[in-house]
Amino acid sequence: KYDSAAATTLYALDIAERIQNKNLIAMAHRYLSGDYRLLGNYDRAVNHAVKFMDASNDLKDSSIILTAMVNLVDVYLEGDKTDLAKPIMKKALQFSIAQRNNRAQARLLDGYADIQTKDKNYASALEYRMQSLTLGKIIGNYGGWIAYTMAEISMTYSALKNKDSAAHYAYAALELAQQQKLKKELVDSYEALFIYHNTFGDYKKALEYRLIYDSLFNKTIEANLS
Repeated sequence: KYDSAAATTLYALDIAERIQNKNLIAMAHRYLSGDYRLLGNYDRAVNHAVKFMDASNDLKDSSIILTAMVNLVDVYLEGDKTDLAKPIMKKALQFSIAQRNNRAQARLLDGYADIQTKDKNYASALEYRMQSLTLGKIIGNYGGWIAYTMAEISMTYSALKNKDSAAHYAYAALELAQQQKLKKELVDSYEALFIYHNTFGDYKKALEYRLIYDSLFNKTIEANLS
């Protein structure tokens, strides 16, 4: 289905370029970047993310520029291009604060947390996750982000060997994901529960949650491919 979406958006991009509609050109590159990420075509995802960034600069609209920067950061981090992401993240964070865009700010803080986690700087990662969680709660009606972030906080606490906090956030994430029927975040929650129980030696429970996680993860992949 993502192949079909990309083909449709490419057609829309062709029309937008013919009529020189800068707004439509920018949005087409934005959606193509997302489509190619889902298709696993990283090079094309980067290409369209960069073109979305260029198109947004041409529009001189600060809110669209911020969206393009956050999108490009996401793509670079997904490809483990941290050196390319960092300078954009710094500028984008300044933009998000100036525009009071809590969603963008939360996503950028999450990106910083991911970088710190990869470097095993768990205490620093935890600070970014907590800030991101606070913003998610301020935004309201942002249950998916809150559940996801709590699952990430739990895994960070597990890495820091803080048993009580790891348990609290893992089960809180699970409860919220179940209440709001959040499929992806339910997978995140079971991953956090597996890591928590495995880290602190309850291997029977860890296996139980691992099997649930694997089942849900596979269903999510199958649904995305169908």
